[in-house]
Amino acid sequence: MLIKRIAKRDTPQVSQIHRDILKTGVISHMGISFLEKFYEILLEQKNIATFVAYEDNKVVAFATAAFDLKSIPRLIIQNLWQEILISLFKNPFLLYKLIQMPFYPSFKEHGQIGEIFSIAVLPQYQRSGIGTNLIMRCQKEFKRYKCKLFQLSVRRKIKSANKFYIKIGLEKKNQGKFLGEDIVFYQGKV
Repeated sequence: MLIKRIAKRDTPQVSQIHRDILKTGVISHMGISFLEKFYEILLEQKNIATFVAYEDNKVVAFATAAFDLKSIPRLIIQNLWQEILISLFKNPFLLYKLIQMPFYPSFKEHGQIGEIFSIAVLPQYQRSGIGTNLIMRCQKEFKRYKCKLFQLSVRRKIKSANKFYIKIGLEKKNQGKFLGEDIVFYQGKV
């Protein structure tokens, strides 16, 4: 297994994994074209790093680490407004979710706390250490940002992910609702 920073050529595979594995997320519903452009835009951000895991020369997992997430909604609107309009034309019900997105707790000021805002491993590669290694790589990035802690969130109904985060030593900090779903927030030391 090889873990490295995402390159532009990886964005189609990462986008496909994102849509297929993180299918209940708001931006997953925006479509592959949106996701590809989203990850290409993230390549240019100094406060965000996406890492990909390769097996047999193909991307099998990824994780995105960020510091200061409050810039994400603005970044999406400024750079992806055309893709947003296309997605809304195809699925007008997305408008409600998009309007709520800036109110997601992670998009507020957190001080020196990093965030893993997306992590996904293809099912056939789960339970092989890839997710743990991606989180460890994100922790190294958070050190670079001078963070002392990091957090991530997951839907409570995704039992396997919740068990995994507890197993690797993350502490359950709180929970809440977002778009009608129960969300659990975990925190770890950098």
